[in-house]
Amino acid sequence: MATKKLIELYIETHPEKTAADLINDTEFQSIGIQPVGKKGYTVVIQTKTQNMIAHPNPAMMGKDLLEPLQNNEKMQDWWRVVEPTWKDNVDNSGYYHWPEADGTYSDKYMYLAVIDTPLQGKDLSIAATTYTDEFNAPAKLMDEKLSTNKDSVVSEIQNTKRKIQQTTTITVLAMIAAITALSILFSRRLTKPITKLRNAAVEIGKGNFESHIDIKTEDEIGELANTFNSMVEALNASRKALEEYNKNLEEKVHDRTSELKKKSEEQEKLNAIVVGRELKMVELKKKIAELEKKLKKK
Repeated sequence: MATKKLIELYIETHPEKTAADLINDTEFQSIGIQPVGKKGYTVVIQTKTQNMIAHPNPAMMGKDLLEPLQNNEKMQDWWRVVEPTWKDNVDNSGYYHWPEADGTYSDKYMYLAVIDTPLQGKDLSIAATTYTDEFNAPAKLMDEKLSTNKDSVVSEIQNTKRKIQQTTTITVLAMIAAITALSILFSRRLTKPITKLRNAAVEIGKGNFESHIDIKTEDEIGELANTFNSMVEALNASRKALEEYNKNLEEKVHDRTSELKKKSEEQEKLNAIVVGRELKMVELKKKIAELEKKLKKK
């Protein structure tokens, strides 16, 4: 069912929404409620509680209808069709007698399909119902025509079959195109900004702190982009401050090295003078000693 796929896609792209949110969501209601023939329609149900979250009658929504419907004798034939989906979470279909407001019963047909994407952990299903007189109208019309003119009916059956096949093919293709377009739209909307973030992160890893992301969306991606830009600006400012500090440090180290070198040269000169003086003192002492020896001999 195309409606089922659209519902699954809508829930997947709005995981934060609750059943109450969807009941008041006009876009979801327009997807979940689709006409089936002239009098039939589709509804969306929380399977285990039979809480209608999409229904043409607003009074039917937002209520756990399991016990009132399950224990109603008039609804037992309807429950026979619904029970396999409620119990085993499987698709099911069948004919049943539906109690009308005037006390009479009408024959109806219902098809239930399980929605593969749960709503916050709760199973959902979609039901399509229609009256059998409308559902079987094409067959009855065909029988009447067969009784009046067999040959013309055979030809009309073939034409009708061809038209149905053409209509079905066109409908299926249109649905596929719509689903594909929606998928591409949501995919691009998510992947494009994420790609920008990834590329910017790569540039930052290369040392390009001038990188900037231009994402102007008012959602989580936009907030992440703004946070990323702020972080890059802070990193850039820190980098510039560190470079300035390193530059000043290098200048200080150079000045200090020059000063130490100058002091070292002065110390070496001083040491040379002191050593020279010591050597002269040693020679002088030696000469005095020799002179004393000569005087003693005399």
